[in-house]
Amino acid sequence: MPTPRFATALAAMFAFAAIAAAEPPASQPELAAAVPAWQCDKMPFDKAVESLRDQCKLNIVVNWAAVQGENVTRATEVTVAVKDATVAAALRELLDAAAGLQCVLGFVLREGVITISSLADLDLEAPIVPPDPAVAAAMDKKLPEVKFDATPLVDALKTLAELAKVSIQPNWTAMNNAGVGRATAVSLTLKDVTARSALRHLLIAAVGREHAVDFAVRGKAVVVSSAEDLRPRV
Repeated sequence: MPTPRFATALAAMFAFAAIAAAEPPASQPELAAAVPAWQCDKMPFDKAVESLRDQCKLNIVVNWAAVQGENVTRATEVTVAVKDATVAAALRELLDAAAGLQCVLGFVLREGVITISSLADLDLEAPIVPPDPAVAAAMDKKLPEVKFDATPLVDALKTLAELAKVSIQPNWTAMNNAGVGRATAVSLTLKDVTARSALRHLLIAAVGREHAVDFAVRGKAVVVSSAEDLRPRV
């Protein structure tokens, strides 16, 4: 059975235009602890992690191999200012400052240690998160027009996320294994279709066949990955 994990890592994959982290469960008081004030200004990411660790007096480690796979390095500059926040909220702000609003980084608390890593890495043992009803409803709303002309898949997914007003979170590691990457060019023109249909046909256009790469609403995010990765784990 997969090890139960902190739901914020997945639930915090929200729309690109908005940030709203989930509350830590009562069983993880370290993440719910108060952070009265903390800030860093154009600080290297590794130093910012150390600063937050010292401020909160918690064990925080980084899986640098996985994080660097998402184009975030030790030297990535971050600027963050939080006040009257929780440790979980401060971490979310730090990761968003490092990776932008693509929400490719997350964290998990396990045995007294907070590990920062890529969402793809953290999801390897994550339980399936039930779909948020609002996100599922948004995917069933019709879009007037969707048009891409040799557009890199990473940009097409961002555009579709903005049109549908949902968070689309690609697992690029699994998708690369299925033969599709960020730079894969996609061309597609559709009118008066649901966001769900648009995304499905966009992925078919990228891969060239159906179901090799798929998607599922997990919590507040629409996760795009290989069909193998999206299968329920037992």
